[in-house]
Amino acid sequence: MGQSSAAPIAGIGFGLNGKDYGRMGSNYSTSDVPAGGSYIFGMRVNGIFGDDVTCYANGKKSVVLKSDTTAYLKYDGKKCTVTLVQKK
Repeated sequence: MGQSSAAPIAGIGFGLNGKDYGRMGSNYSTSDVPAGGSYIFGMRVNGIFGDDVTCYANGKKSVVLKSDTTAYLKYDGKKCTVTLVQKK
């Protein structure tokens, strides 16, 4: 996952089936995450004690991923969007 923003990003990550994944910084990569399930992407802006911002993919808060996917998070200072690219 990566990001572009108008505000400093303290961390990015995602939630899957009630478990949170992520870390501080603006890039994050993980493997061995189960396929399927409902993914919710997000970021924390304006420092580690800043606001959590949910990122939307095609207007939806959650998406189901069935294969290896790269998620690009973009924050414009007000909202966050996700672009998903499935690996072939």
